[in-house]
Amino acid sequence: MINIKLPLPVKISSNSYINGKMHWTKKNKIAQEYHRAFLEFKNKFEITEYPIAITFIFRFKGRLLDIDNLGISEKLCIDGLRHIGLLKDDTPKYVNELHIYTEKGKIDEVEILLV
Repeated sequence: MINIKLPLPVKISSNSYINGKMHWTKKNKIAQEYHRAFLEFKNKFEITEYPIAITFIFRFKGRLLDIDNLGISEKLCIDGLRHIGLLKDDTPKYVNELHIYTEKGKIDEVEILLV
């Protein structure tokens, strides 16, 4: 099992990201922030057997986001894992389960378990 924990680069609701209320340049900037956040884990882990299950535990110091609003954060995290080369792809051949949890925490962060 691989366990990655990092502060959330941006607390974002899927609704504002997806439904056209956010300009594409801002979306791109947010994606780049997520990619940079994962760089510290580059070459630290290796996945040798696929498919895997990924569990996301999102912790927030303030108001919790609804579970259905965490979809874009989950996607940006998976893209971050792909960006650093830890995850080959996010197709069903490589990832066949996703679990998303949310809870109160001391800081806004995500813990990612890859099994």
